[in-house]
Amino acid sequence: MEKLFNKDYKQFIKDSRRKRQIKNFYMKKMKDGKSRKAVFLDSIFSKILISLILYLSLLYYTNTWTLSLIMSIILFGVYNYISYKIKNKIYSQKVADINKEMSNRLISSKIINLSNKEFLEYNKDILERYYNTSFHESNNKDIDLIGKIDGDLYGVKSIKKGLEHSISLRELNNLIEGIEDGKIDKAIVITNTYFTEEVIELGNEGLKNLILINFDELTKILKELELYPQGKEIEDLIHSRREQKRKKILKERKGFFVLNKVIRYFILAIALWVLSYVVSYPLYYRFMSVILIILATIGLFGYLTRWLRDKKEISLHKWNNVV
Repeated sequence: MEKLFNKDYKQFIKDSRRKRQIKNFYMKKMKDGKSRKAVFLDSIFSKILISLILYLSLLYYTNTWTLSLIMSIILFGVYNYISYKIKNKIYSQKVADINKEMSNRLISSKIINLSNKEFLEYNKDILERYYNTSFHESNNKDIDLIGKIDGDLYGVKSIKKGLEHSISLRELNNLIEGIEDGKIDKAIVITNTYFTEEVIELGNEGLKNLILINFDELTKILKELELYPQGKEIEDLIHSRREQKRKKILKERKGFFVLNKVIRYFILAIALWVLSYVVSYPLYYRFMSVILIILATIGLFGYLTRWLRDKKEISLHKWNNVV
């Protein structure tokens, strides 16, 4: 029973830390680096200020402190409720925007790391699922894939580029000629970037048989196929990154709480104090010596705390083995 309780408690602590990490990440994104605690303190301060102004204003008009207090509590409660609803809606929308940005970045970075051949295979798999058909590689150098959709012969052109480059009309001339010559009925151009205005106008007005799939359209297809990174996946990524950062900080702290380093700080502090008697600026050397002594003392305290904790864990482990 005790083991089950400890397991549930540890899981509760892990879940709580995960929620805090995710919430803190979103808050920092929304508030230009300001942490969740700082936002909470700002909120408390502003609420105290508003409630005080509200009470004093009512007191000025009513001249009755009890009535002013009751009215201010009621009005403050209404204000808090409305404020919570509005803030919660804004927060949810901003979280959705951040998740979308992160999801797009994940997809984009994944595609960037693919070769042209791998990107073609990636597109083939997506299009086959989306259109519920099969494609095979084409012998035509201007068409990558060939397949039938609802009886029409489709040619697919896959183009991978850096996001700063757009697909121009010149790159699609041969594919368009293939449509006009009747070699294929329709064409799909799929890319990880975007098309120039000239190409978009042609697709919208001039050539109805040309289907353009840019990065935004590609993400829409991924959403329909449930291949787009969603809430939990993004939260897992955020949690994983925050945990890595936390472990790195803990490792750096452990590095500070090393006995050899503590001893070196003490020795350096003594050396600086001795040197202060023979240099032109003794006050500066003594100040630095005091700082080093403070750091060394903190390091020594941390080292002893960690040593005692490790010793206790070893004793408990031995006791459990004996039992």
